[in-house]
This record gives sequence, structure tokens and C-alpha cells, in this order.
Amino acid sequence: MVKVKQKNEINLLPSNLMKNSGFLQFAQGLKTLALVGSVLLVIATFVVGSVMLINSNKINILSAKRNNLVVQVEALNEQEQQHFIIKDKTSKIVAIKSENQEVGNELNTASQIYSAFPKLALINTLNLSNKGSEVSFTSPDSKTLAQALNFLVDKNFYIKVFISSLGFSPLAGYRVDTELVSRALQL
Repeated sequence: MVKVKQKNEINLLPSNLMKNSGFLQFAQGLKTLALVGSVLLVIATFVVGSVMLINSNKINILSAKRNNLVVQVEALNEQEQQHFIIKDKTSKIVAIKSENQEVGNELNTASQIYSAFPKLALINTLNLSNKGSEVSFTSPDSKTLAQALNFLVDKNFYIKVFISSLGFSPLAGYRVDTELVSRALQL
């Protein structure tokens, strides 16, 4: 026996309420579109979540690096302050050392002047400075005066000798005040 398949469709709806085949195709298309949209939404949500997670990790790493750099900069700031203080103190030490060397040179010059100055000439004052020196002395006669002035000029301590005052007294002899320009100033 052969079975025949029969279509048993009984439609109790009136004909104006019957399903339209164009409408059915449109509804089927909307279902497909909704399904594809839902799948794309799930994929987009997964991608956006992944990007947010990756960027969050990158932000955390960059924040840690920034904090590390801030700590390093603060440490370098302290080192820079110490370096500046050391540099300042070093320059002051060099300045003091050069002043002490100039004073030592001037004391050496003063010692040489006192030891080699003509014996009859009496040094009243000897003021030494880095700008120049002043020597005030008395001499009993003109010969000793000439020897003292020649000594100041010839010893190469000073390149210029200015006589600021010259006086004579029969009892004391010649009184001479000089201003001297040091060779060190001209170098």
C-alpha cells in the first residue's frame, strides 16, 4: 500500500485575515536581521570589552611608570640641590684660596721690601691690597731717598710708582708717600 500524504489544512479564519505571503517574507527577513544584529552586538560587546581591558592594563602600566619617574625626578631634584650647593661652596673655596694666595704673595712682597729696603730709610706704613700698595717712608738725606725710590722701581714688584706726597723737614729728613701698582694687576 502506498500512502498518500494529504494536506490537512483547515483554515477557520476569514479570508481577509489570512497570512499574506509578502508579509511572511518580510517578517522572516526581520527575524534574520534581528538574529544577525544580535550576533553582531554580542561580538561588538566582546571586542569593546577586550579593548577596554587591554587599555586599562596599559593605563595601569603607564601610571606605574609615571609614578616611578616622579620618584626619580624628586630624587634628582635633591641631587641637583646638593650639586648646586657643592658647586657654590667650591667656587667660594676657590675664591678664598685665590685671595689667600694673593695675600700670601703680598706678604712675601712685604717681607722682601722690608728686608731689602735701604737701611737708613725708615718705612712708616706699608699698606698692601690687591688693587695696589701704599708705602710711606722717611729718609734722612737725598741719597737714601734716591736709593729707596730706585729699590721700589727696580725690584720688579711694581710696574708703576706714584709719589703722592713729598715733604722735607730739616730735623726728620724727607717724608715720601707712594702709591704702587702691582705687576699682578697688569697680567
